[in-house]
Amino acid sequence: MSLCGLYLLLALHSATTLTDGGGLRTSPTELTKGSCVYLLFIHQTCPHSWVATPYFDQLSHAYGSITPVVGVINADQPGYFTWQERFHVRYRVLLDPKSTWMKSFKATSSPWVVKIGHGGKVLNSWGGLSVGILQSLNADMAATAHRPLVRMNTEGAPTIRQYGCIFD
Repeated sequence: MSLCGLYLLLALHSATTLTDGGGLRTSPTELTKGSCVYLLFIHQTCPHSWVATPYFDQLSHAYGSITPVVGVINADQPGYFTWQERFHVRYRVLLDPKSTWMKSFKATSSPWVVKIGHGGKVLNSWGGLSVGILQSLNADMAATAHRPLVRMNTEGAPTIRQYGCIFD
């Protein structure tokens, strides 16, 4: 295993458990017991996260439980409920008001996606938002799910990668 791979594996195991909007606690290793998981790091008050949300919801809906998307938002429960009331996402969202997982997984700004594989291995990460990032994620999720690539509406997504707000 490379030094980078070892570092990311240690980050996975050092990340604390988090609670989702419904009060259920989980850890990174628990999330990956059955399949790969795409952790989507969300900044509650960042316009870049707001713009990205519908695209990630599309991907989550397209590939469902085969390649689940799990959001991690830097908000407490009231903040999450306010955000969810606005966006109505269909994927599970974990609450990380202290940005613990953001720091553990080196998600520096929003939006940021980290693919976690079986056994807790970090397989890939995507920082920022662009049509290219969305296409890359779509292709990766299709390959992971062993399904055909879904047609994704990227209208309105930036053509050049953009990064949003920094996680504190």
